Amino acid sequence: VRAAKVRVLQEDLLLLIEHFLERAKAHFGARVANVSRSAMECLLAFAWPGNLRQLQHVLEGALLITEDGVIHPEHLPPTLGQPAPRTWQTHSLDELLAAQERDCIMAALHKAGFANQPTSLHRDDGLQLNDAYIAATCRCAPPGNKPLPQEILNCRTYLERELEILKPKAILALGKIAWDGYLDILKQRGVISSRAPYKFAHGAEAEIAPETPRLFGVYHPSQQNTQTGRVTPAMYANVLAGIRRFLET
Repeated sequence: VRAAKVRVLQEDLLLLIEHFLERAKAHFGARVANVSRSAMECLLAFAWPGNLRQLQHVLEGALLITEDGVIHPEHLPPTLGQPAPRTWQTHSLDELLAAQERDCIMAALHKAGFANQPTSLHRDDGLQLNDAYIAATCRCAPPGNKPLPQEILNCRTYLERELEILKPKAILALGKIAWDGYLDILKQRGVISSRAPYKFAHGAEAEIAPETPRLFGVYHPSQQNTQTGRVTPAMYANVLAGIRRFLET
């Protein structure tokens, strides 16, 4: 599957921006979805080195963090004010789905104050996490995104080392694989005897043992979950707001 290329012409961009705003408005249930004049100037001036998906993600991420449905420059990634080479990129379906999941997470982290911008397009785009760190239970994506137990075990030492260095106060598990992966580490260390008492669900919260992080759970932001409404931006916002309150106590 190849992503459609953006023709960098103002008349095209105006139509695309209007189209994506209408889609985002319907998807998020927003009453208003507009772009201020100054933000529109940023969007039109950018060279858009990616594809249609990049433009769509920027607009969706910006709309999520507005208070009144009007996108201003401060809602856009800082890189939109920087020149970009006019080169095209193509992506596989797996890469596009991964980008959709990343954008969902970034928008939620930004709204809760854990990130300085609502999107992340590449490693040098200025993203900074505040009081947060992103780790992985399984560091490589296996076929069908369904890792085998041995594949998870092969990656466990990396996650264990990160936890030892960071000593987090709270852990947010994105999906049951991440939830179970962390509990398996505690079981291996003798902190718990079984995962059974700690049931995964969206919004689940577990105080496991003294001197261990508080564990929070959310449904994974897969396209299957986000497009069917099983998980929404509001649901992510509620959980992250709860984590913020916990960290501030």
